[in-house]
Amino acid sequence: MRVPGASLAVPLDAAGRLALHHGEQWAAETISRDSSADDHVVAAAKRSIDALNEVRVNLISEIAHGSSGWCGLPVTLRCTPKQLVQ
Repeated sequence: MRVPGASLAVPLDAAGRLALHHGEQWAAETISRDSSADDHVVAAAKRSIDALNEVRVNLISEIAHGSSGWCGLPVTLRCTPKQLVQ
């Protein structure tokens, strides 16, 4: 027996994590744009942004995989930040 709404559990959980992650990403973006920040701080923020982007892409992929059965989202969204800029 299929439980109504059960197919939403994975994408909704991942969407919640993505929303929390969004705040972390913007905090790192803000640091990287601070004109008074030391070069080492900006470089560390940029490395953090790269890692955060990979997590973000994976969360989006998880949402797409979890929801492909009910909203038709493509399931081929998994890629790395390096692939995004090529």
